[in-house]
Amino acid sequence: MPTGTLEVIVVEGRHLKDRDLVGENDTYVEIYLDKKYKQRITTISNSNNTVWNQCFTFNLQKGDDTIHFDIYDADVIGRDSIGN
Repeated sequence: MPTGTLEVIVVEGRHLKDRDLVGENDTYVEIYLDKKYKQRITTISNSNNTVWNQCFTFNLQKGDDTIHFDIYDADVIGRDSIGN
């Protein structure tokens, strides 16, 4: 049973480390409190200074005290971690 809700707005990523050999990152973020229930931002192509302005809502459970942001560069095959 949820104990509350958390609203998160991801505005932008600045000066992201470039992981692509050609061009810039195709950047997205996975956000989660529990690894089983990840939410993902829309991928923005060719940008190391990405603007998303996307809102996410999470149902909080007792013990949910850490929110995770994992930032990736999407590739044709797989992905590269940019940071967290």
